[in-house]
Order: sequence, then structure tokens, then C-alpha cells
Amino acid sequence: MAVITHEFFQDNLRLLLSQEKSIKSPNPQVPDEVPSAAVTGFNITEKLQDIYTKDELFQLHLSQVEIYVKELLPDPQPVLDHLSVPKARLVHIFNIVKYLIKHMDPLMPLPTSTAPLQLSHNYNYAKKVYVWNVIVRLRDWGQEVQLMKEEKLMCRNNTAL
Repeated sequence: MAVITHEFFQDNLRLLLSQEKSIKSPNPQVPDEVPSAAVTGFNITEKLQDIYTKDELFQLHLSQVEIYVKELLPDPQPVLDHLSVPKARLVHIFNIVKYLIKHMDPLMPLPTSTAPLQLSHNYNYAKKVYVWNVIVRLRDWGQEVQLMKEEKLMCRNNTAL
């Protein structure tokens, strides 16, 4: 599950960052509000809860990214079109993980909903850095989720042998 394709990452972020020559790669000082790309937890239930929570956070952040892209780009539609795929994928993953959590342990409550974002990016540069970091983290998180899925499938296949 590559949430953000390489082509999207290369082509459309170049549009967004073209006016800021000083941004060469993701800011090492990623704002605290951008979720980590790591899937954490000691067991499968905790990892699913982490995916559930981060999925919900990334949905909120992508909504904010869309707002910033509309403010920053003269023609935001190409980027917005590309963002529709990961947004739909996040909703799909969210529903699958919700189902899995409920059916793995019916007594386990779902994680609580996340609070609304409270961002303070007042300048275009800060908005571009935020957008860049959200997309990079989302891409990396999607790769982590895919790795976890593949590991679980390999474990299931090995036990069936």
C-alpha cells in the first residue's frame, strides 16, 4: 500500500516548493503535530490501535494540507487530484482496522477520537514545510503499515505449512 506514489511526491511537491529554494528535503525539525511514521505497539492489538489513531490524524492533516495547497498554489487542482487517492485509501484502512479491532477483542474499546488540529503556520514557508512533512510522513507510515501487513501474512502462511 503505497499511499503516496513516487511520481506524486516528485512532480507535485516540486510545484509547491518551487518558490522556496532553501527546502531541499523534509525539515529535520518536523512539527510535533505531524504523526510519526512508526507503527508502535507490543502486540497486534496495540499496533492496530496505533494505526487507527494515526490514520485518523493523517486524515485531519491531509484536510489541512488541502487548505494550504489552495492558498499556496495558483493552480492547486493537480495536487488536490493526487491527494484524493491517499485520502480515500486512509478512509478504507480506517474502516478495515476498526473492523479488525472490534472482532479481535469485542470488549476492547476503540481508541478515542483525536482532538481537532491547532496549527499556527502564519507564513507561506512554514505552510510549505508542514505540507512537505505531512506528505513525507504519510508516505513513510504507509510503507510501515504495508510491511506490518506483509509480516502478518507471512506469519499466517508459515503456520499453515
